[in-house]
Amino acid sequence: MKSMRCSYRNGRFDDQYTLDLEGFMTRQEFAGVMHAFNAAAQRHPPPPSFTSGRMATLILCTGASILCSVGLAIYYTHHIALLLGIPFSFVALSSILVAWRRRLKVQFESAILHLCACMNATENIRGINYRLCKAPPPSPSPPDYLPQQQQQHSPHGITPPPPPPPHLAVQSIYGIVIEFDDRYNLLHHFAISAQGVGNNGVTMMNSSSSNGGGLPPYRPSLVVVADPPTYRQSQAGLPLPSHAYHPDEKL
Repeated sequence: MKSMRCSYRNGRFDDQYTLDLEGFMTRQEFAGVMHAFNAAAQRHPPPPSFTSGRMATLILCTGASILCSVGLAIYYTHHIALLLGIPFSFVALSSILVAWRRRLKVQFESAILHLCACMNATENIRGINYRLCKAPPPSPSPPDYLPQQQQQHSPHGITPPPPPPPHLAVQSIYGIVIEFDDRYNLLHHFAISAQGVGNNGVTMMNSSSSNGGGLPPYRPSLVVVADPPTYRQSQAGLPLPSHAYHPDEKL
């Protein structure tokens, strides 16, 4: 079983054709499949990451708007009790944000899973299976976030790096896993080979018969017709038992 993962980055799934796909899918087939997945992802995009610039800008602008609104209300009404509206406003904002992200996530996953089910209904015959996965991306290498003095070798090997700082942590990303069954490819290869050998044999027989030499013409096998078994003369005069049935006996 061979598998390939197409990660979701920058609003689309990776559609780069690799050598692992040779023998299973052509470039046109792979491009058509990934175009369908990217079209579904554009109609129902996943929720943006909290570390993305758009999400951070939205949170900062909303928080600043709440603070400015409460400050102006206190300035004009002179009611200090309006300060209690700040925490409630942030709680309401957090609830709306969580509900909005969950809705986007459900729509995205439902659209991709439905498309995977539709493709598997036809591609499983060829030994190809599509599924949606969500896994954390590989952690950055130690030189990306560790000082040089901490990147030293221990007596038993390289010292395992500590987890990256929070500002370098990346949220889990989606991906499409394409699984290939090698048994289908093997059977397809043998089928093509057998078909080629059969065609070559028929061609050789036709050419030999047309040239008047080579293999003899095909003749149907002889059919042997045998008469039903008969009793010998020595067995004709044997006495029959008294209780035996006689066809000529009169009742």
